[in-house]
Amino acid sequence: MLFTLMLCLLEFYGIKVSSNNLPFVSALSLTVGLLLVFRNNTAYDRYWEGRKYWTQIHTNARTFGRVLAVNLNDTADNSEKDKENALSLLLTLCKKIKDDLRSESEITIENSLGSWLKKLKEPASLENKSQDELEPKVQKITNEPKIVLKPRDTPNTNIIEAIIQLGMFIKQQKTKGSIDNGSAGVLELMVSEISNAHLGCQRIARTPISPAYMIHLEQVLALYCITFPFSIVGSLGFLALPSAFVVFYVLIGIFRIGSEIENPFGFQYNDLPLDKYCKNIEDDLNDCLSLAKKYKQKPQTDQAKQILKSNTQDAKDVKQNNETGTYEAFEAATTNNAGKNNGVKDAFVEMNAT
Repeated sequence: MLFTLMLCLLEFYGIKVSSNNLPFVSALSLTVGLLLVFRNNTAYDRYWEGRKYWTQIHTNARTFGRVLAVNLNDTADNSEKDKENALSLLLTLCKKIKDDLRSESEITIENSLGSWLKKLKEPASLENKSQDELEPKVQKITNEPKIVLKPRDTPNTNIIEAIIQLGMFIKQQKTKGSIDNGSAGVLELMVSEISNAHLGCQRIARTPISPAYMIHLEQVLALYCITFPFSIVGSLGFLALPSAFVVFYVLIGIFRIGSEIENPFGFQYNDLPLDKYCKNIEDDLNDCLSLAKKYKQKPQTDQAKQILKSNTQDAKDVKQNNETGTYEAFEAATTNNAGKNNGVKDAFVEMNAT
């Protein structure tokens, strides 16, 4: 804005600095528009895709709770406790996914490789030796692994641990016969779908838009903001100040919107409300458990019994009406036939008398 004000003052004091015919400004405005549209479309696609993944997590968690609460047999004494533990573990899995997506730790080469960088150093056996002096060595074949993976205390490790525990729970219940194979397959599928949704969310959170594209967009936007006042100062005068302000506000606002929604898993106002989603999942799992317990203890409510009683009485009335209607129709037909017979008899007697 100060640069635009300076151009307005120079133009006001008779120093010609503007031109109404600047073709490169028009070409630059087209370039800026295309870059901003692509930037915002990409950012919104990431935002909407993250929302769809959390809908998938919510749907699969609710299906898991419903199938487990309804189909797990209540023959064992600890069946209700097993349901509560499994659903609590599922809720913990969803919350761990939320914590993992909101992790602010940066992934660097040193952190991801760790001790591997130390192993890439030149071995001590090669010091002070040329290539010709190396002797061939035969390594024994063993079944022991060269590298032993140790568990790490990270959010991702906790997520994998929860997934494995849910899988072991399903296998244990299927082995005991507490759940049928079909329901167990559905539960395993739901856990797998939640894991796939988590990986999709990780792809969004861990793969930002290319820095090269962002740097180029910022440079082009700055260049356009510098050259744009030259095309309007001569015709608008001091009105170029509010005009340039509106144009700059719109362009920078569009740019900032893309930056705000690029990663939808943060704590900011424009990010997805992951805490609310986890609370909704918790409410649905509690409803599945409580409603299944309620209807198993009392399979028919008073309203259902009243409806059944009313339908039974209606069926009896219909049957009685049908029987009464059949009897009345039979009596009417008999009376009609008797009348016809009497008429035939009278006609025959009259004919004989003649």
